Amino acid sequence: MNDQEARATLPKRGEKPTKKNFRLYQSKIDRARQALRAESETEVIDRALDLVIFRDELVKGARGMKGAGLTDIFDREKE
Repeated sequence: MNDQEARATLPKRGEKPTKKNFRLYQSKIDRARQALRAESETEVIDRALDLVIFRDELVKGARGMKGAGLTDIFDREKE
């Protein structure tokens, strides 16, 4: 990931949160709130979005490693 992509995951300077209305299952919010130890529902959703963005970065990084000639040091069949 280059610097420009990394900056794209952060709020822009001076950007303020936008009020949104969603229809969500309360049970999912409650479970996520507990798992993330968040204090508010807004914090739950914000953290969940951060996790989605982070997962996307991990997937892109893993795909970038494809064909990099890495050796599986845990493959016992090669011994």
